[in-house]
Amino acid sequence: MFSKQIKAVKHIQDMAEDTQNAHDEIERGIERLKQELMSLDAFDEQEYQSELEHERSIKPEAVPLERKTFTEISRESERSITRRVTINDILTHDDMQELNSRINRHIHEFNREYSLDAWDYAIAGTCGLAAGMLDWLCIKSPVRSTSMKFNTQLDGIFNRTVQEGFNKILPPDLSHNLSESFKIGSADTSMKGRLLSYSGKLSPYNHRLKELSHDPVLGLIFGVHDMMNNSCTIIENGKIRVYKSMQTNNFNENIFYSLGRMLGHLASDINAPSASGNRGMGLPAPFMGLLSMLNGVNINGESIGSNIEYMYLNGYDMRQFVVSSVPVSIMEILLRACWVIKGMKLEGKTFWEALSQTSPGNMHKKFRVITAASYGVLCAVNAGKVSVTKNILDVNYSAWIGLIWNGFHALKWALLDKNFLLWETLEREELIRLEDTIKSLEELEHDAEFLPV
Repeated sequence: MFSKQIKAVKHIQDMAEDTQNAHDEIERGIERLKQELMSLDAFDEQEYQSELEHERSIKPEAVPLERKTFTEISRESERSITRRVTINDILTHDDMQELNSRINRHIHEFNREYSLDAWDYAIAGTCGLAAGMLDWLCIKSPVRSTSMKFNTQLDGIFNRTVQEGFNKILPPDLSHNLSESFKIGSADTSMKGRLLSYSGKLSPYNHRLKELSHDPVLGLIFGVHDMMNNSCTIIENGKIRVYKSMQTNNFNENIFYSLGRMLGHLASDINAPSASGNRGMGLPAPFMGLLSMLNGVNINGESIGSNIEYMYLNGYDMRQFVVSSVPVSIMEILLRACWVIKGMKLEGKTFWEALSQTSPGNMHKKFRVITAASYGVLCAVNAGKVSVTKNILDVNYSAWIGLIWNGFHALKWALLDKNFLLWETLEREELIRLEDTIKSLEELEHDAEFLPV
């Protein structure tokens, strides 16, 4: 089909060339007659120009042009052109050079917009290294929650700051009142004997990790489901299983009331002390329960699932996740500040224009890559910290989650989306040029309808 289209275009080019040659021949003939007339003494140049202007001022009636369908043109081209026609037959050497020049110019502009320069690498490396140093120097590994009194001061600048903040916002009496006001029934089962057909390990120490109802994010889905169905969703042997509860929920609420009850219960568990007055087992970090499913992936001879459970039982809960998020948050702020300054000083952007390119819904692709690279530097420093201390509790969970998230989008951009966008924008530019050409042809067609027959 494409070869027929090329042959049809070649046929139109040939007809246009024949028409142009005929017009040129007529114009040359008119010019010869004009020269012969001018050689005569009777020729009056002023009178000639006046007659010419008079003829031009007469507005002829429009005569619709003869139109042919593509099928008709294609048939004519098949009869008039018997040889094989390629793209090189309809584009001249100058045409090809102009096309290649436009493509190269577009690629250059695209790379200037989306490729990282020296400033971008410097920003990513500096911000990531700064966050890595804060992680190394200002964060200490968590303590076992059941072995430390609630108000005992923690080591580490960020650890103490976050501890003081939680103790001020969610003191023990408030946590207790929230727990009593927002009970969730079967979704908060701490003894395996309360679940039908369940034979796994479930206790007050690990039930918040194993039950997806206590995940800070997923709990809003699984917790509401369990409350309304008198069930409990548990991670068991790398699988998500739903068990019916022996206790009966007495909640006659719709989904929105259940969601509000779930939020209140999660808030009560974040910083609740244990019965003995120790720190207690808080909520797990987001998606920590899902990671405990990875029993088939081993690190140094131990599965990720067993390492996740070890971390949680030894104090790596939602509070430590917030601690680990402090250097990450500082890095995110620094990245945005540097991006805005660079955009304003070197690229002529306004403050709000540059800042808007760092927002999640409108994030510039280059900024996403810079962010992923910065997370890579931070995680490399954190990996060094874990290697030196030989303590998995020093892992910056927040940083690694950020690397996975931003790294995925950066790789997707580099391997897939970048190529699509490059040719999509080039295609858009060429379509605009084609639209302009079509408009010019329509104007020419309109003028041609008034030519004398």
